[in-house]
Amino acid sequence: MPASPTSVEDRTRPEHMIASRWRPRTLRTTPSVEDRGMFGHPRGLPWMLNVELWERFSYYGMRAILLYFITDTAANGGLGLSENSGQVVLASYSAAVYLLAIPGGIFADRDIGPWPSTLYGGVVIMAGHLCLSIPVNAFSWLGIVLVAIGTGFIKPNLSTIVGGLYDKGDPRRDAGFQMF
Repeated sequence: MPASPTSVEDRTRPEHMIASRWRPRTLRTTPSVEDRGMFGHPRGLPWMLNVELWERFSYYGMRAILLYFITDTAANGGLGLSENSGQVVLASYSAAVYLLAIPGGIFADRDIGPWPSTLYGGVVIMAGHLCLSIPVNAFSWLGIVLVAIGTGFIKPNLSTIVGGLYDKGDPRRDAGFQMF
């Protein structure tokens, strides 16, 4: 009798471990050609578009108000830094968001996979915004760091997830990435 795909021997094979880490079994069990949702694309695509929307809203929203927050006086609820120091912090935050995508992608590839990495990244971003809502300087700095770290976990892994929604050779894949 042939071993089922969920047998212990099959789960310990490297190719099965990689496949299960990249795409959970509960996402899609049929070929992507049969999975039709928004505009004929897989049903997971709108979820990934939503995650990308809020991650970008968080990043660009922070960039829009961060300099004002850092340079405003402490009496007005800001951090009271000089204009020059505020610009350095803003540039460091922007660089950190993109540079932290490298370790975020490596950690996801080697240890936890893109799905948990995206989930944990969203939770870390949320914790960062909650810290920013607490009117204490230490929490403000912690919040800025957490938002950068969380974005570094989401940014490299979301494209991997979108690619995993489609089977190899699916003609809708390019259009899915264009919508993404």
